[in-house]
Amino acid sequence: MGNVVDEVMNLLVREKPGSMQMAAPDSNQSRISVQEKILKKYTGWYRNTRTGDALQLYLKGGKLAVSNAGFQMVPEGPLTALDERTFIMPYIGKVIVRPNNKLLFIQSPRDTIVYIRVSPATLDLQGYAGEYYSDEAQVKLSISLKGKALMLERSPHDTATLASTYTDGFYYWFGSICFERNKQGEIAGFSVSVPRARNIHFKRL
Repeated sequence: MGNVVDEVMNLLVREKPGSMQMAAPDSNQSRISVQEKILKKYTGWYRNTRTGDALQLYLKGGKLAVSNAGFQMVPEGPLTALDERTFIMPYIGKVIVRPNNKLLFIQSPRDTIVYIRVSPATLDLQGYAGEYYSDEAQVKLSISLKGKALMLERSPHDTATLASTYTDGFYYWFGSICFERNKQGEIAGFSVSVPRARNIHFKRL
């Protein structure tokens, strides 16, 4: 899907995505050990409220870790606890788990991103299949189910496999997709986010 990404990038942004500037770790911050039963409450999928990007918290070796589900603009790796709700990832930033099913990812001092807890992915993929069009990008895309894989297609020679994350959330090699539903619960469209362009909307035809 490189051609589609390039079209969206050229239409909406001037700069191509570059490497992420990372925050240096603070050696003065004390580390603690958090009980595994507490950490287990935090595990699950979270959605970026700006872009729909997926982030997963899980346990590894009795410690909390974060997965970016393969989309590299989201952090990935082990987390070090500063207290029961605050964790750091060296050179990346700070993660704070809030009691209201929200998560804060702080790239201090530049930015704070809010994530909300979401349900795991559904196994019913057929409902996403269809034709979609973006007025912004002036691009038509098809989504189809081939075997057990959901495919994003512009032409027979320009395709990408969509990997599921949370319910209505997917990613492909260079971006994330968040499907939208109408009041009847039917798929009405989706938004695509790439590193330098957010929420490019496609409506279902």
